[in-house]
Amino acid sequence: MDAHNFSRQATLGAQRRCGEVYFWETENVIGRDKRTKFHVFICPQDQDEAHTFLFINTAEWYRDYKILKQNYNFLSHDSVVCCNKPVFYTTERLTRAKPKLVGQLSQADLKGVRDAIIAAGTMPYRYQVRVCTALAALLCSPVAA
Repeated sequence: MDAHNFSRQATLGAQRRCGEVYFWETENVIGRDKRTKFHVFICPQDQDEAHTFLFINTAEWYRDYKILKQNYNFLSHDSVVCCNKPVFYTTERLTRAKPKLVGQLSQADLKGVRDAIIAAGTMPYRYQVRVCTALAALLCSPVAA
């Protein structure tokens, strides 16, 4: 898979796809100044929020969604998609970060993420609506079927 450049995509109007997985160094981590992380793209920036992502973590928290290394060659071990809090980045921050596209979550795992977010009930409601709406739109689209 080719790496995507967010600034080039924004300029050309190209679409990122919900469920794509990107890797870059971020400052949006707890307990550290910076850390390289996998991010699952959820939806683009709009009038309400910046570009929306979910972290992929190695340590599970309450009702995170497990993804298996055997299904994703970019993972070094089984991991979890954070189902409790999205992370947001402006186009400017993404351009500076230079995210690298490394993969795409399967439709089954995206449905699992959506279901886990709803079951956990820990994500702030407005973010839950944002994330689950984006996931539902993808899962119900003819392209996803």
